[in-house]
This record gives sequence, structure tokens and C-alpha cells, in this order.
Amino acid sequence: MGYQLSWESRGVVARFDGDITIRELNRAHVEFANDARFDACSYFIGDMTAITSCTGQPLDIEWVWALDYGARLSNTRLRKAFVSRHPTVLGWVRAYQALGHAIPIAAYDTMEEARSALRCLPAPSTAPVERSWYVAPRG
Repeated sequence: MGYQLSWESRGVVARFDGDITIRELNRAHVEFANDARFDACSYFIGDMTAITSCTGQPLDIEWVWALDYGARLSNTRLRKAFVSRHPTVLGWVRAYQALGHAIPIAAYDTMEEARSALRCLPAPSTAPVERSWYVAPRG
């Protein structure tokens, strides 16, 4: 259905509800990254405990990763956490992690776990991430 960003002193919580797509997740992150407060933030928490369904393709995860890679250039402190037990969301997180850490990301069962872990995540590497964008022809 949608999302709502709630700004906090050091970051933002994006609360998603209803039926969502990964494109809505992208829109939330673009809105967050385009805000003047972005560079001072250290976290993005995606609260997906109120979603009823979610859809997205593997290629969509690469778009999220690419957006995050660019965002990392202006904010090296940023970390992401998602609060969800939904299998699709957990798959999104695993797929993102498999691409390399544009921004450190993890999934948690509760908001308390996510908030606690965000204080403990390692600093992201400032080294460039090697990534090939070659797509093999099908068939």
C-alpha cells in the first residue's frame, strides 16, 4: 500500500504497510537520500512488520544496490536494517548482501533488535566495490 518516513535525530524509520513492491522500497530510499538531512544520518530502518505481501524481481535488488552505492559516496556512516519475518523481505536482504556491501544491511525480528544492532555494525569499507554489469544474452 505504501510507506511513511519518520525522521529521528540520527536516521529515519520507513514504515511499510499493506501490499508493497520493491519499487516502493526504492521510492522510500530515494526520498530519504534526496532530503537535506541525509548526510547527517547513520541509519535507515525499514519496518515491514505491517505488510501483507511484497513482490520484487532479482534485478530490482540490483537497482536498490546501485542507488545505495551512490548514496554511500556522500554518507559513509549509513547502515540499513529491516524488521520483518516475511520470507520475501528476507530474500531481498540476502540478495542485496550477495552483491557486496554498498551499505551494510541486515534483517531483524524486532525493532529493538534492529536499533541495538545498528550501533554494532562494522563501518562500511570506503574501497570501491568491484561489480560487473554485464548481462549475458538469454537463449
